[in-house]
Amino acid sequence: GDGDGEGGGGGGGEKGVGGMDILGPLDIIDTAWGDMGFLDPKVDKATMGCDYIFDLRPVANARANGIKNGGGAEETMYYAARGRLCKMLNADIPNIYAVRRSYEKLEAICKEGYDSKSGQQPSGWTREYADSQWSDHIVTLMNAAKQVVKLMTEDKSSVLVHCSDGWDRTSQVVALAMMLMDPYYRTINGFFVLIEKEWLSFGHQFATRCGHGTRSMKESKRSPIFLQWVEAVWQLVQQFPAHFEFNEQLLIALLDLMYACRFGNFLFNSEMVRREENLESRTQSIWDHLRRYSDRFRSPTFGIVESAQSSDQPPLIPICSGKQIRIWRSYHLRWDTELQPEPRVDTHTLLQLRLLRLEKEIAQLKAQAQAQGQGQAQGHGTGVKQLGDAKGMATVAEAGEDEHDG
Repeated sequence: GDGDGEGGGGGGGEKGVGGMDILGPLDIIDTAWGDMGFLDPKVDKATMGCDYIFDLRPVANARANGIKNGGGAEETMYYAARGRLCKMLNADIPNIYAVRRSYEKLEAICKEGYDSKSGQQPSGWTREYADSQWSDHIVTLMNAAKQVVKLMTEDKSSVLVHCSDGWDRTSQVVALAMMLMDPYYRTINGFFVLIEKEWLSFGHQFATRCGHGTRSMKESKRSPIFLQWVEAVWQLVQQFPAHFEFNEQLLIALLDLMYACRFGNFLFNSEMVRREENLESRTQSIWDHLRRYSDRFRSPTFGIVESAQSSDQPPLIPICSGKQIRIWRSYHLRWDTELQPEPRVDTHTLLQLRLLRLEKEIAQLKAQAQAQGQGQAQGHGTGVKQLGDAKGMATVAEAGEDEHDG
């Protein structure tokens, strides 16, 4: 069924951070047969937090989906049967149709471009961009991932994430949460692994959502879900430039190549079909292609913050506000000949990074000075001891001479 624009389904679309189907060490067993195998290995009685079921759909959509299909929703009573507190949350992320309508409005206003005479945006451009609600959807997506991260890291809770089928909104939120919590997924290779694992292997329908092989832009199931997620990643890169190894050029190349169908990774709707079509041997891998140009995609700001590459660093907590979200000019407006290219990193960010670099250099100089001071102190102590030994030897020599003279 399509009650929420993503198909119906019981508990088959649940997944979690870290490549597991469940987020966190749940100490509960659902009565549904499909959940039994998922929950068993994740029992951890040391975890004392509350369990959360995070339904990414708006409440009204979830109820409508349940009425139409007789399922597609979780019940807390099944999970609370073992004595653990279990709560239900909703993220209010819109369905594929709302995202597509929003993107169509964004495309339309971006095609208007800038006034070539004045060099300004057309009258009402900013208002029309806001009316498209594209940035609102990005904020909702980022805020859901942020909520998952805070529940897991601050409240020490387990979080079960699901939507209707799990290959659209669930992939978006879980992949963002993993990126916020694990610095490995913010490296170039880690980013590839994340997409392969949480999008391709989990079954996001790239052929249907991207419209591969169709001419109609109005295809009923077509929706820029993956593009929306990549733009959310771009927003994170803008907020935390020192924590991502890759730059926006990698994100743009990834989207261009996905729509170009040059590589087998994004063809068809599932891993099963790609294997049946033997794409691994018949087509090239997009990851091998992108790795050849990794120097172009590597950010010069990565690693300036010493903890950025540390595995035990705290999670990134983004600002999820419409005031913070920016239009991705380098992607949406790159063909606008009247528009000046946007700087890779804004002045404020560069000043912040320079300040961090100076603080790091000052700390290193202090450490060196302290080490040199300790060395000089030890050397001074040795000199005093040597001087004392020399005086003692002179006294002995004088006593010997006196004895000889006597």
